[in-house]
Amino acid sequence: MPGFTLKDLQQLDAVSYDEIDKTLQLAEETRAIVEYRLRKIGSLTDKNTYDAYDNMLSELKQTKDIQRRRAIIQKIREENVKG
Repeated sequence: MPGFTLKDLQQLDAVSYDEIDKTLQLAEETRAIVEYRLRKIGSLTDKNTYDAYDNMLSELKQTKDIQRRRAIIQKIREENVKG
């Protein structure tokens, strides 16, 4: 079964917009939680902070939520850790 490819925003209906809003909201909420946890562990500019949190998450069952959090950790790390 081929996947759907969005070629025009007019292809989206109200339900699709709601789903996109929910997905964005979830991502923003998860990012806020991840940043809070990182700050509790250490500094957002310290590489070891990210390693410690990611190592802890790597020991858990890799559900979608855990995978999302680990991806967000990497994104925040790229934004804050130089070198």
